[in-house]
Amino acid sequence: MKENLKLVSEETLKYKQQKDQIQEQLQQAENVYRFQICVCENKAQDNWIKSRILERELEKQRREAAYWKYRLEMMERKKQEERYWTKRQMQGRPEMQNCPQRGSEPGAAPVRNGSSFPPEEAKEAQVNMDARGPPRFRGPPSMPDYMGGPSPFVGYGPSPPGSH
Repeated sequence: MKENLKLVSEETLKYKQQKDQIQEQLQQAENVYRFQICVCENKAQDNWIKSRILERELEKQRREAAYWKYRLEMMERKKQEERYWTKRQMQGRPEMQNCPQRGSEPGAAPVRNGSSFPPEEAKEAQVNMDARGPPRFRGPPSMPDYMGGPSPFVGYGPSPPGSH
């Protein structure tokens, strides 16, 4: 009997150790699953936040597209109105339908070779540009101090000192 009791107690101890090992493994597996659940919940929350941000951006772009579409329609409408009024004005004014070309007004100088100067004056108006470069600047022309005519102060208040 002692031996049976000893065998049973060893077997009981062995089963307790196995039970403890299984409980420890179960606890570890539970911890791993909880961690994986937390990771998945965080990813789901991040994805939800990203989707909300993208939805807001999409809505903003839709509003902007609608605004630009409206602006384009308004500009096209304005352009059509301008064409309509221009066409209508041209229909009412026959003298504007065949507009005179530039330089054909009465009193305009004849244009020859793209210049309104006669050939002699065109040669005089040309600047001498040779290999030495443009002519040297000699300064402004000298003017006499007094050009003649009435003094600018005549009739405006008292005369300046020294003019009595």
